[in-house]
Parts: sequence; C-alpha cells; structure tokens
Amino acid sequence: MFCVLIFIIATGAMGYIGNYAVTNGNPDLIMTPYDATGAYCGRSPGYENYPYLWFENLDSPVWFAYSVCVSACPTNETLTADCKLTPNSIVTTCDPQPGPYSSQLFLNRWCMPIYETLPPSL
Repeated sequence: MFCVLIFIIATGAMGYIGNYAVTNGNPDLIMTPYDATGAYCGRSPGYENYPYLWFENLDSPVWFAYSVCVSACPTNETLTADCKLTPNSIVTTCDPQPGPYSSQLFLNRWCMPIYETLPPSL
C-alpha cells in the first residue's frame, strides 16, 4: 500500500511539473533546430529569414559542428546556400564540402542530403 501511495504522489508531481513547463515555457523550441553557434533557426534575432538547418561539411564525422541556418534547402543547381554566417562559427563559407550535393526538407526543419547526389568520396 505504501508503494501505491508513493506512485500516486510521483504521478501527481510529474503532472504538475509537466503542466508548469508547458504553460510557462516554449515547447516548440524542443524541435527547433539550432546552428553550430547555438542560434535557433528562424527564431533567434537576425535569423528570422533562415528557418532551416543545413550541414555544410558532410566529410566531417560530426555534422552538427558544421551546421548553419539557411533560407532554403540547396540543390545541385545552386552551388552555394543562402546561409546565415556568424563571426564565431567554424563555418566560414556557404559552399558545400566536399562538393555540391542536393538536399531535401525533412520535417519542415532540416535540409537532409539526398544519397544519390552525394559526391563519390562520401
């Protein structure tokens, strides 16, 4: 009986914390992508016109270190992306590395590479 009481108290506390978080927080930020500098794509000041996350360097084992916010997902026709570069970012150019590749929008937030368009080195 004691364990049931502890379970009911824990469930009630979890419900209270969940309700408090939803009413006082911004749950949409959980799925909002952010670039290598920590700025939220489409939400941070100056990033309103760059709502999608794109990975500039696919040759690196850590893609998120080379992530930038872009206005549209780049394709093979566009050699560079319209991205938001920041001074403290390790991404210094919007040229895809190791070569141009096409990407498509995933969940209306991320520009994911299309496998068939990747350079042979990958």
